[in-house]
Amino acid sequence: AGFAVHPALPHPPANSYHYTRRSVVQRTLSCSPAQLLMGDATGALSAGDNGLFSAIWVVASDMDGTFLDPHHDPPTANLEAIQQVEAAGLPVLLCTGRNRTSAQERVPSLDLCQRAGVYLNGAVVYGKEGGIIHERTLPVPLLLDIIRFVKVSSDTLALVLCRADHHFVPEVSHEWCLHLHKEYGDPYPEHLGGFEAALERYGAPGAEAPHLLHVVGSPESLDSARERLEAVVEGRVKMLRALPTCLTMLHPLCSKADGLQAALQEVGGKLEETIAFGDAENDIEMLQAVGVGVSMGNAMQVVKDATSWSCASNGDDPPGVAQVLTELVACKNGVQSAASDELKSLRKNR
Repeated sequence: AGFAVHPALPHPPANSYHYTRRSVVQRTLSCSPAQLLMGDATGALSAGDNGLFSAIWVVASDMDGTFLDPHHDPPTANLEAIQQVEAAGLPVLLCTGRNRTSAQERVPSLDLCQRAGVYLNGAVVYGKEGGIIHERTLPVPLLLDIIRFVKVSSDTLALVLCRADHHFVPEVSHEWCLHLHKEYGDPYPEHLGGFEAALERYGAPGAEAPHLLHVVGSPESLDSARERLEAVVEGRVKMLRALPTCLTMLHPLCSKADGLQAALQEVGGKLEETIAFGDAENDIEMLQAVGVGVSMGNAMQVVKDATSWSCASNGDDPPGVAQVLTELVACKNGVQSAASDELKSLRKNR
């Protein structure tokens, strides 16, 4: 219940976002796609063959606090780095808590409907042709319990329910109901007509359950409510603090790592061949699942403690993601060794 894997969509004709799995020979040689096309693969191992980047062929990145700057805008350096990475033949997957519409507004130069991506913290994954290829929804009995909890605490907390690109709120007039819309550009939420109407709607047979929900409020209100809320959900949901003002609740099996696995199947990649970037609690499982997980310099301490590598912050010039991807491309093109002790963009956490 609450889980669906859609049949894989057929691959589109060759275009700017169509990747094919590299042969074992190419991976062993660690040479660039350009060298292969020009017949310049001599059989000698590259200097970085045993380095950190030698087995990396996919890039995955969170958005807010990671790929986007502190103002939630994409730095030019990061956009240019994506172009360089994809020109080298490596797919780039955005893995975000935003829905696709909200993400698209932040990166208008990228056509997110024509690239695989992980949204709503892994609850929804789109394929290269734009359709949903993987999703998880919240169990209805649990959903109703959370609605009742927030109703009782509605003087300090608000509830936002998300299904694909649509957001819903019981009370649109609540001061926190529009917080995600105003601060992060999420869609303007649709009004459900009150808590009783929300309970009736989602309790009806055949109702479409949301992919996730957010309990929103001041950091102090959330700190106070979290223990009581955990007692209500009793382990039936995954609860994450993705933002200081937001507790996110997901299907127990849902995570960015779970969604990334489905997206990687779409582009012909593997978790162990992926480098991923993140800054918040909702990124930890993804960062630990991939070959190289990188926490941002501005990441929560719990994220740094859970990962082996970190980079510069999203507000640095150039930002951390761009610094690492520039070195990744240089290693793939044979310009720089991939040996970890020669990489300037990364530092060891543990």
